[in-house]
Amino acid sequence: MPATQARKELVAQQVRWATATDVTVKNRSKRATRLERVSTLDAEVDAQAVSDEILALRKARRHAIRLTVFGQQFKRTIGESVTLSISDFKPGAQDAIILSVSEDTANQTTELLVWA
Repeated sequence: MPATQARKELVAQQVRWATATDVTVKNRSKRATRLERVSTLDAEVDAQAVSDEILALRKARRHAIRLTVFGQQFKRTIGESVTLSISDFKPGAQDAIILSVSEDTANQTTELLVWA
């Protein structure tokens, strides 16, 4: 990436951030709070893309669900986005964020707490 004047100014800043907002979230949920994430992204475009993705995941109405899965040992991490295809939700699939992971090596199962 060439060292343009704009890039030099961006990198010289001690703190850089991208903002994604949706006023409908605050109107629908009066207790909605501001979420700040710290990362090592140095490109504003990348930071904005991640910011928009987090907003899209978090603005949807969701519930915490505990799942036991087989054959997924040590393959899932906290904060990872996964897609659930469970007919109880709605036709199609439901995006979810993993909140916690508990491994049971004796039974070869993984318990996930997801926000879906």
